[in-house]
Amino acid sequence: MCISARVPYSSTRRLLKVTVLALMATLASERDMVARTVADQNTTAGEGEDSAAGEREESGSHIKNFALGTIQEPFRAQEGSAVFVVGERVHLRMNVWDAPLNTRVTVDWLNEHGRIVARQIKHKRFGQSLLQFNAPGDVYGKSGTYVVRVRSGGRELYERRLRVLPPP
Repeated sequence: MCISARVPYSSTRRLLKVTVLALMATLASERDMVARTVADQNTTAGEGEDSAAGEREESGSHIKNFALGTIQEPFRAQEGSAVFVVGERVHLRMNVWDAPLNTRVTVDWLNEHGRIVARQIKHKRFGQSLLQFNAPGDVYGKSGTYVVRVRSGGRELYERRLRVLPPP
């Protein structure tokens, strides 16, 4: 008699599910270990250079397809004017698939006087294809004119003016 006939179906299914979950966790930890190893190698290769913690200061040509919008309308600014209403959570997305690992991207949110309201810095991580920057509360919470500016590798890659209108 085979073993599966003696074990109830639900127990076999549960055991299979636990085994699959354990394998998935093992694969995820292996992937993270590889990412850390690659990041450590980049850091070691960058020692003695001017980059902090092995950050890559690339030309930025690998960062493209910028989209300024909201959760409901992620490409609103591409389809027309960049006009939002107070309370709408504005965000900026960009494609970083081709960018090297650890590429540093800086996004500045400026008010109408050119003063930086917020500065956000992110690095491209292993397997990451998109970076998303959420506008700070000072931008989506108050009406006014703002500018979002993206820089990487000492170059300005994107700049867009946006208006936040008071609620109707």
